[in-house]
Amino acid sequence: VFLGGDYPMSPPQLGGKYFIGDFDGKNFTAESGARRLGGNHFVGSSINHMPDNRQIWMGWKWLRDEGATGPWTGGPLTLPVELSLERDPENKIVLHYRPAKELQARR
Repeated sequence: VFLGGDYPMSPPQLGGKYFIGDFDGKNFTAESGARRLGGNHFVGSSINHMPDNRQIWMGWKWLRDEGATGPWTGGPLTLPVELSLERDPENKIVLHYRPAKELQARR
């Protein structure tokens, strides 16, 4: 999975996108077109190869409105989520993300 953000951040491009494909260590080859992430995620950081084989991601939320420091103020990171590839009702492989299990103790 390759995650990326759209720029400029204005409708209808608002939010991030992802591609499913193959990575050979140097090149990524997409097997599908761009798909939208939910919400207004722009980019993020991932933690790969966890001991239990989970993929953790913290997205970066885009703040569109003018803020205290001007027309672009960046945004906060999201809570950590676990990424997985799953099949949707139409049997297409899609990216799912759910709150990381470590957050359970914080509820």
